[in-house]
Amino acid sequence: MKRNKKSEAARLLAAFYLAALLIALVSGGVRLAKSRYYQAKGNRPCSVAELADFELRSILPAERPEDADPETEGQWFVSTDADPQMLISVNGYLDTVVLNMERLSVGYAPVLYWTNPGQADFSEAQAVYGKKIGPDRYEFDLKGQMAETMRIDPDSVGGVIACLKGVEINPARSAFRAFCPSAKTILLLLALPLLAATLVLEVKAILKR
Repeated sequence: MKRNKKSEAARLLAAFYLAALLIALVSGGVRLAKSRYYQAKGNRPCSVAELADFELRSILPAERPEDADPETEGQWFVSTDADPQMLISVNGYLDTVVLNMERLSVGYAPVLYWTNPGQADFSEAQAVYGKKIGPDRYEFDLKGQMAETMRIDPDSVGGVIACLKGVEINPARSAFRAFCPSAKTILLLLALPLLAATLVLEVKAILKR
């Protein structure tokens, strides 16, 4: 009897993990297909924006600091209060955005906001924090969004001196990346099938009483 229960639990768990894997693969395939579709339509911008391309709020251009590396290439700026903003019109489909920025002081992670077409203002619900992927490189994964305006808050501390080396909008990347889930998604894919299988077995046990 116990062996049958263990066998049933193993089959359920295997079925739920297979379903989770299929969902992840389908999700990645849909994202890749959407990206290729908007690219073919010419509605997926691919460019590198510089400081002059942005509307700056609470940000002023600055001279290269004396203690900065003289070989650093880019445009220096300083935030004038705790809410510096860089805004740019995109009017297209966004997969990922990479911020290349060197800061001379420790600050909080940069944040990217976006508005959908026709949306009046930015929302906390439409924001993603930058993930550090290398020295002075932060990646924002929007997971495919139709955006009208994009806003990057490079910091949330006033008086920070930084150098913008460019903002890569939809940088080229391997198609395989569309099928690479985030750490949060991996945890869900591992935990949810186990919880679902446990719940099914508990419900079946209650019904048999």
